Amino acid sequence: MSRGPHPQTDPLPAERLPVGAEAGARVARTGTLAHHADMAPERMIFASRGCRAAFLLALTLLVSGCLDQRDSASGDGSHAPPLTGATSSTAASGTAGPDPSAPPSTEPAPEDLDVELSEALKRFRNSPPSLHGTYEYRSTDSTLSYELWVDWPAFRLTLTATENAGPTAGEISDPMIIATVDGKRFGVRDPATDEAGIVRSFGEAPWVLGPMLNFFGEEASTLWCVEGSAVGMEEVLQRAAILLRCTEYDAFDAWVDRETGLVLRQVPRVSDEEPGWFGFVEVEFDPSLDPSLFDPQSV
Repeated sequence: MSRGPHPQTDPLPAERLPVGAEAGARVARTGTLAHHADMAPERMIFASRGCRAAFLLALTLLVSGCLDQRDSASGDGSHAPPLTGATSSTAASGTAGPDPSAPPSTEPAPEDLDVELSEALKRFRNSPPSLHGTYEYRSTDSTLSYELWVDWPAFRLTLTATENAGPTAGEISDPMIIATVDGKRFGVRDPATDEAGIVRSFGEAPWVLGPMLNFFGEEASTLWCVEGSAVGMEEVLQRAAILLRCTEYDAFDAWVDRETGLVLRQVPRVSDEEPGWFGFVEVEFDPSLDPSLFDPQSV
């Protein structure tokens, strides 16, 4: 399945960096994330193994400034209330892709899978789902965790880094917090200084938005598949998911929610890539969300 051009629903502005993003931007300017003339900057972020590793490093630098100030991220009052509601929500199994204990999904004939995938992705572009969930980027040395509240174009995220190795293993950074009502004006709290500001641009560092980039349009999506196709149906987080296998350039498997078109998980097909796993570990669709969560002044 090749990807054709698709206009962004709201291109990320490029006027200046948000508070606290300078450290990550310096990594981007070293050349690892250099822009190609024929490729949108947002697409370059996940377009090669080196870029994925730099993405992880940049985010770790950005959120790790306060690791020596605390032992965990719990109890600081920065997170909104836990998941509530009755729609699908479950913890991750810890495996690369589908839940191993899930029964086989009922799937369409092979010739219909690509059509079904295309329709699911179109539903996502036209009507992104509201959700509350946790999304992780996992590597050997650290795990980046996003808690997301989305009622598009409004969203709120908190980003923390957990050290997985070395003398600081188990320590969790203070959170970076971003909130917006319209996807154009963002409240940002810098974890290193605990200062907040309002920005209209993420400059060279749109990758701080992590999984939220998928909501900004196909050009910003992490699901950039040069050559591939839908190969089956599997269950992920108690959801029927279409398995997309990308086989060229930067090969990966991706699990796309059949109902909403949301990309639930992606796993590189080369075992030593970093991050080696990224996706939702829990998600609830159509939750009851307090509109005050999205106020840029609330960070």
